[in-house]
Amino acid sequence: MSDAQIQGNLERQLDPAYRPVELIIEELLLDAKSFDEAVDALLYRKVTSAGFLIVGGIRDNQGVVISRESEGTVNQNWLGLNDDTTNWFLVQTNKDPWRQDDKRYNTAMNNMEKLGRKGVSKDGTDIIEQVLWQPGVLQYDTIYTGVVTAASDT
Repeated sequence: MSDAQIQGNLERQLDPAYRPVELIIEELLLDAKSFDEAVDALLYRKVTSAGFLIVGGIRDNQGVVISRESEGTVNQNWLGLNDDTTNWFLVQTNKDPWRQDDKRYNTAMNNMEKLGRKGVSKDGTDIIEQVLWQPGVLQYDTIYTGVVTAASDT
């Protein structure tokens, strides 16, 4: 990271117009009334640092990966609509797959396609074992893998 990037990060931390994304997420978990309200806040508020935000809801097609820079959203990848079988899942790694080829992303996509919709269990263990823990996806420095669900009965 360059000195200019470090300076910019420090300035954003001290600027009240910018909020740490973890504080925005905490507020949304406590106060958001809907999936759409939460997504809108994550799309448009100024944040102190870049990152990927993965948001899932409890209804069909409520899922999006939001790629953020401090000033705003640079990409959105939504679950498919109208039973679109080509976009029934989302994958995100530590790179922007629309900007550069990412072998890890491609491997995870292939693993999910091989697992298929019918292979996904409600508790998500199949995704962990057959996608995330597979060679080419699992990294040597991975210290935690988890699947979180928004459904209240799981």
